[in-house]
Amino acid sequence: MAPTSPARDVILAAALDLPLEVDVVPYARSATISAPTVMVRVDRVQKQGPWRDYSAALLCIVPNQVEDPDDELDALLEDVLHAIDVTKAGPLRWTTAERATFENAYPCYEVTVTVPIVHQRTTTTTE
Repeated sequence: MAPTSPARDVILAAALDLPLEVDVVPYARSATISAPTVMVRVDRVQKQGPWRDYSAALLCIVPNQVEDPDDELDALLEDVLHAIDVTKAGPLRWTTAERATFENAYPCYEVTVTVPIVHQRTTTTTE
């Protein structure tokens, strides 16, 4: 079994509240965006007492071939923020959403989220 990030698991569980047409994928430096997409990128882990705060970016990206990319992007952002606000998957909070571009081609928002996680071993060792 491959190791997973507990923070990414919480984020992906929250994404279950997104509309079905939204693709939720791990971060990739390059990609062809053909549908509304949320990329998950864990950026930093910081010790906070007995737990770890995982800081991540959710890149909300829309294809630039749609009729009005700005309206599509704003709607995707609202769906993502709502999914974070109502999730029962775990403690997940967002702090900022900033307008950006992905690959200098696709309009996007970068949403900063934090997930506090008590450390659990994700790999096993054999003797």
